[in-house]
Amino acid sequence: DAPEPIGFAALPAPDDGDVFLDFEGHPFWRADTELFFLFGLIEKSPAGEWEFVEFWAHDKDEEATATKALIDHLAARRVQFPDMHVYHYNHTERSSLERLTVEHGVAELQLEQLISTGQFVDLLPIVRGAMQVGVEGYGLKHTELLTDYERGHEIDKGAGAVVEYEHWMKEDEKDQARLDRIARYNEDDVRATRAVRDWL
Repeated sequence: DAPEPIGFAALPAPDDGDVFLDFEGHPFWRADTELFFLFGLIEKSPAGEWEFVEFWAHDKDEEATATKALIDHLAARRVQFPDMHVYHYNHTERSSLERLTVEHGVAELQLEQLISTGQFVDLLPIVRGAMQVGVEGYGLKHTELLTDYERGHEIDKGAGAVVEYEHWMKEDEKDQARLDRIARYNEDDVRATRAVRDWL
């Protein structure tokens, strides 16, 4: 059997249907329950512009709805672009989607088909297998420094997004500006993921 490709050999050819994906979650939404409250991605529009698409969830029922909507979206895009891939950085997006489909009983077969045919591409092991890099670590925030991507810096870390969401949950009158800041942070993550892919 041929060995599994590593490093640059594991990187698919770019496609106009490619998607770059990232999640935001609250690990202690309830004392014993986490919640993925934002599923964000960028994809090329018919006009060729990279557009940010967001799926929000503010409770577990909405999390189930957003999970199914995201997978339906990816499956439909794959029909349109058979050679597209879903890029993410580290395993969290794929493994969390697998868990969420089981937990909520939605879109399990659709997701299994996407995964089994190699649609999901984790860039972290590709970077690790391709090179030694002159930055502090191999996380996205470090690796993206090798590209020319610049963040907005309203929120700099995932923990900051959780804090913003915590404040939003406690407000009697919900401040949309907090969710907008979280969305911009999430968009920075997916655009940085694309920058790393393009740099590779």
